[in-house]
Amino acid sequence: MTQAVTPTIGAPARRARSARAGRGGSWSGWAFVGPFMAVFALVFLAPIAYSIYLSLFRKQLVGGNSFVGIENYQRALEDPQFWSALGRVAVFLVVQVPIMLGIALLVALAIDSGRLYGRNFFRISIFLPYAVPAVVASLMWGFMYGTRFGLVGNINDAFGVSIPNPLSPDLVLAAIGNIVTWEFVGYNMLIFYSALRVIPTSLYEAAQIDGAGQWRVIAAIKLPAIRGPWSSRRSSRSSAASSCSTSRASCRTWHRTPSRRTSRPTCTPTRCRSRASSTTTRRRSRSSWASSR
Repeated sequence: MTQAVTPTIGAPARRARSARAGRGGSWSGWAFVGPFMAVFALVFLAPIAYSIYLSLFRKQLVGGNSFVGIENYQRALEDPQFWSALGRVAVFLVVQVPIMLGIALLVALAIDSGRLYGRNFFRISIFLPYAVPAVVASLMWGFMYGTRFGLVGNINDAFGVSIPNPLSPDLVLAAIGNIVTWEFVGYNMLIFYSALRVIPTSLYEAAQIDGAGQWRVIAAIKLPAIRGPWSSRRSSRSSAASSCSTSRASCRTWHRTPSRRTSRPTCTPTRCRSRASSTTTRRRSRSSWASSR
């Protein structure tokens, strides 16, 4: 039996309206982002561009500024002190940043575990150093590092020991790294902790049914969820999907349990699939059922 298909007359009009709505939505998005972009360009991009412009000139006592092009950059690249400073910055980046992120991750996991008494107090206490201005933090730690009137000097006088001067040329890089770690651990901890709080509780329940321990939960559920803040592009839904892909056994256990349908996790293998294909399949089945009747 041949089934006549009636053409949809209003489809082109709906597509035109949706195209116009899409174009309007893009401009409305720029309207919301515009104030931030203006401030960002004025405060951040404009000083960088002006600094690059000034680097192309040389200030002279006689004759004022003169254009020298890239001569200043050539002199900097030929200076041994420049490469020495660049090496110290690279060492600081390679050593300090992983230590800071590791401590922040451990603190976030400890607070999120639910076994830490007074976690709100620890969360606020660890985050408070980030609210201290950098100038105030430098003065405060500089005073504590002092060997004459600071904390280091007081410890030396009280216990009769000789602690090395943290501000000496050999230890000043480690002292600066300590200040940066103290100030920014709380900021990174808050980002990791926010990513951990959006993990669906159904994943933890599925892992508990499978008999997974704490280390397995951290490796299969929590760490994949933290990949979002690292890339700055994942949402809480994609983090849950990545967690589901790493713990498929848990999802299959929940999918096979008919007595717990009321608390079934949102990240089951069926729901991890494309919703568009499932919707198309349902529509085809309904149309075939209607034609058979």
